[in-house]
Amino acid sequence: MSGSRKRLKRDNSDDLKIDTARNSPQSAISYQESGAPSEIVVSEPTSLSDFCNLPSPTIAMSRAMGPPEADEYGPQQAENTERNSDEVVFCPIKYRYDYLHRTAGWFKPRQLGIPASIRQQLDAQPLEIQLHTRMNSLTIQNSDFRLPLHTGLESFRQNRHWRMNIRATTELLQLFAEDERCKGAMLTDGRSMSSWAEKVLSRKVSESVSRFAIYMFPDADKERMWLLGQLVILIFIFDDMWEHASPIVTEHIKDDFIARVEGRTSSSTADTPLQKRLTEIRDGFLQCDKTGGDAGAQSLQTLINFCRHSYPRDFSSIQDYLDYRDEDIANEYSWACAKFSVRSSVNQDDPKFSRFLRRLGDQISIQNDIASYEKEERDFESGKAAHMINLVRVIMDLNKIDATLAKSMTYNLQLSAESDVADEIEALERQNLSLEEWRFIEACLHASSGNLFTSVIISRYCDDSWKLVEDLTHPLQLN
Repeated sequence: MSGSRKRLKRDNSDDLKIDTARNSPQSAISYQESGAPSEIVVSEPTSLSDFCNLPSPTIAMSRAMGPPEADEYGPQQAENTERNSDEVVFCPIKYRYDYLHRTAGWFKPRQLGIPASIRQQLDAQPLEIQLHTRMNSLTIQNSDFRLPLHTGLESFRQNRHWRMNIRATTELLQLFAEDERCKGAMLTDGRSMSSWAEKVLSRKVSESVSRFAIYMFPDADKERMWLLGQLVILIFIFDDMWEHASPIVTEHIKDDFIARVEGRTSSSTADTPLQKRLTEIRDGFLQCDKTGGDAGAQSLQTLINFCRHSYPRDFSSIQDYLDYRDEDIANEYSWACAKFSVRSSVNQDDPKFSRFLRRLGDQISIQNDIASYEKEERDFESGKAAHMINLVRVIMDLNKIDATLAKSMTYNLQLSAESDVADEIEALERQNLSLEEWRFIEACLHASSGNLFTSVIISRYCDDSWKLVEDLTHPLQLN
C-alpha cells in the first residue's frame, strides 16, 4: 500500500475531521508451547472434552484439550443423513436478509466453483485420504432454502458441529463479560471492554457472529471447530472495539492478549479464567499442527497481524480502498483458517495462488460491505460508530450518487471479482495441481460463500423486520 493513509473521524460535532493513522510493528509467532493451562472455573463446560463424547481414531488431542474426541457421524451415518432430509441437522435459520432488495436485478452472476472434473476426483478420494474432513459438513441446497444469495458461488455448506460451536463461543463471550480487567478497561466512547460481549449475549448468540465459523469453515472436525469458532469471536471483539481503544485497553488488555497468543506469557495460578482460555486456545492450535497440516501457528499469527494493522484514512480510488480492505477485513486470516479446517499443508504463499486469493479476498470485502452498509450507515449517522469503512459509501462520495445506485455499482464490482476468480481457477486447472492444493482452493471458496451466507441469515446486519415467522431447520419447511 502506498500514499498518505488517513481516516475520517467523528467528534462531538457534525463535522468530519482528518486524523493520520499510525502503523504498528509486526512480530512473529512463537512455536514453543506454553504448557497445559490450569482448569478454568465457570458454570458451563470449559474444554473440548466436555462438549464431545466418543473417541476418534483420527484426532490426537493435547492434555489441555482433554482426551481424543470424535465425530458422532461415521461414513455410513453421514451418507444416510445426506440422503434423508428429515435427519439433516441444520442450524435453525431465523433471518432472511435481502440486502440488495432495492437494487436493479439485471446483473447475471457467473458460476463460480471447483471444475467438475476436479470435483469428481476430490469426491472419489477415500475418506482416509481426505482425513475425514468431508464428514464434518452438510450441503446447503439453496434451491430448497430460497435465500437471497447474490453471488455466482455454487457451493454452500454447514458444519455439523454447530451446537458445540455455539456453546464454546457463548462461553468465551461470558468470560469476556465477567472478566474484571475487561470491566475496568474503559473505551473512549464510555463503554467497558466487557460491554461488547454483554451486548452479544443479551441477544441470541447463535444469531450473531458465532455463526460465521460454521459456514466459512464447514469441513473442520470438532476439535478444530471448537478452536476456530473462538478465534472468530476474538477477531470481532478486537475489530469492533478497535476504534475506541484507550491507552489502558491497549496496555493492559490488547498487549496481554497478543503476548498470550504469541506464547510470551507463561501460565500462572494468578491468571484469570479468560487468560487461561486464551492460553488453551493457543495451545490447541499448535497441537493441531502435530496431528495434521501446518496452519495452526499461521492462524494465530494472522490474528496477531490483524490486531496490529493500521486504521483507516482517506481513499483516493476504489483500488486504494480495496488494497486497505484486504488487510482490514482479515483475508489473510480467513485463508489460514480455511487451510487449518481441512488439515492442509499447502503453501498458501505460493505465487500461483496470489491472484486467486487476492481477487477472492476482494469478493469477500465487497460483498461484506454491501451486506453491512445499512447497519454501518445507521451506526455512523447516530454517532454510535466513529468511522464508516465501506465501499458503498466510498463509491457514493467519489461519484456523488445515492446509496441505491452505489449499491448496484458495488455489486457489479463484486461480480467482476467473482469472474476474475473463475478465470484464475481455469488457469490453475492448467497447472496440474495436486488434489491437496484443490482442497485448499475449495476451502477458500467455502470461506467466501460462508461469509456471504452468514451475512444473510444473522441479525448483525439487519433489524427484526427481516426475521422469519418460523425458523428454517431443513429444506422441507419451504416445500
